[in-house]
Amino acid sequence: MRLALAAVAAVVAALLQASLTPYVSIGDAAPDLVLVVVLLWVSFGGLDGAMVAAFVGGITVDALMARPLGSTSFVLLLAVGAASLVARTGARSRIPLLVLAAFVLSVATALLWLLVYGALAGPVPASDPMGSAIPDAIYTTVVFVAALPIVILLRRRFGEQERVAW
Repeated sequence: MRLALAAVAAVVAALLQASLTPYVSIGDAAPDLVLVVVLLWVSFGGLDGAMVAAFVGGITVDALMARPLGSTSFVLLLAVGAASLVARTGARSRIPLLVLAAFVLSVATALLWLLVYGALAGPVPASDPMGSAIPDAIYTTVVFVAALPIVILLRRRFGEQERVAW
């Protein structure tokens, strides 16, 4: 059930990204909603669901936005691996660390996707890759921070409860 929920959440995020991001863009900055879902899922839902969300969401984004099929999934799966290392920390400073990881991974996935796109489809569609990656990463991080309290509350309400094992 959780894996199916991860896939549905990723598809909904991909549909919103393909349809709404041109309307909610601030200047040239647009959020990567599938990355936000993947980062939230790896932080609070587990690695297996995050991998499903990354693969299904990436394939959906590629199909909807006419990108090379599988390029976004590849980049998102690498982001899941990096984010899972951050999510394993049990420190008190976990939330600020997750926010910092969201920003760093947003920049890294944008640049890596441009590299993969250049290798698969030809010239890179951005003249200044870092100049376009930073505003997108800031916007994606703001969306991540806005969704974080909601996910924490949902996790507390519907998450697995500790029980006495007999």
